[in-house]
Amino acid sequence: MKISKTEYYIRLTEFLRADGIRDKVTFFDDGFTYMSRTLAISFERESKSNYRVVIICPESAMQQTYSNIAGAIADVRELVIFENPDEAAA
Repeated sequence: MKISKTEYYIRLTEFLRADGIRDKVTFFDDGFTYMSRTLAISFERESKSNYRVVIICPESAMQQTYSNIAGAIADVRELVIFENPDEAAA
């Protein structure tokens, strides 16, 4: 089953559907991308229990593989909320 169809994934990624954030996100069957002027994030399911997060900023890039979807999404959420504090408060 594709993770985009699971209730758990939908709940974890609810913050990405908020006004002001949703227009920066593209969802696909096994992940999503977030792109703004200063930050790009790719979240992708690599296997049944591995999730890859790639973060690209103007000065650096980072890639990490997680074995826990909640931990991966929590790290993504922290960055997105930091970049969009007004939308997160709504």
